[in-house]
Amino acid sequence: MYAHGKFLARMACHALILFVSATAHATDSPSLIDLRLDQENLSEKNRFSILPHKPNYILPLSYNTQPNQAPWRTFGIGQNPVQNHEVKFQVSIKLPLATNLLTEHDALFAAYTQKSFWQAYNKKISSPFRDTSFNPELFYRMELDREIAGLHVRILNLGFEHESNGRAEPLSRSWNRLYATAVAEQGNFALALKVWARIPEKAASDNNPDILNYLGNEELYAIYHYERHRFSLMFRPGLRAGFTPGIQLDWSFPLTEKIQGYVQYYSGYGESLIDYNHYNNSIGIGLMLNNWL
Repeated sequence: MYAHGKFLARMACHALILFVSATAHATDSPSLIDLRLDQENLSEKNRFSILPHKPNYILPLSYNTQPNQAPWRTFGIGQNPVQNHEVKFQVSIKLPLATNLLTEHDALFAAYTQKSFWQAYNKKISSPFRDTSFNPELFYRMELDREIAGLHVRILNLGFEHESNGRAEPLSRSWNRLYATAVAEQGNFALALKVWARIPEKAASDNNPDILNYLGNEELYAIYHYERHRFSLMFRPGLRAGFTPGIQLDWSFPLTEKIQGYVQYYSGYGESLIDYNHYNNSIGIGLMLNNWL
């Protein structure tokens, strides 16, 4: 499993190199970040604007090669009650609370993301939601204009977020963290690095004390825009040697003016909170309303 993780890590690095080299053919058209910021700055003038935050999508066909059966066996409903195929979807929004606080175009946001794994086709156990993560955030966004290592750094986010699955013991999972995210670009390529520090909890109430071993302290995102297609990569290394990192590959493409086709592949730990310490591979196909950029 460790060798497989190192192979995926090398593939992720090669993908980043390909993304960056491809930007040599970039045009003078507005960048992905410019387009996103222009839309948001315009919407922020309306105090009741609700904006997309993380990607909003639904994958009616999502296949997990080795679903985590252990939590469901506690209910005594069979040896392997969870099916491989399910529905996965994510809803993510944010609301500007205040703007132009310290600099022009900075803003304070409240955000909420909900990601669900629904055993919709599993009639034997009444089609339950296998897991849902609830992820509220409060963050400050500052627009930048800095050149670092050949990349144009455009955005810095500083925030707090809580994530939990709203379950009772022994299925309860939750954590709180402070984070910083820097977003940079070069032509049609954008790169984001998110780092965080977990807020400690009392040992008696911490139901996932080893979560950082699997999810680590950072995530790297890369997205490349080719014509109307977007290819993206998420790479999350764990802290403990021998653990396979989490890697997600995405491809979105236009179907209509407002809806995109979407293919998502995930490999490693931490696809959901209930699976933070469970390794799996999954692939899904469906629809997306908005991408990161």
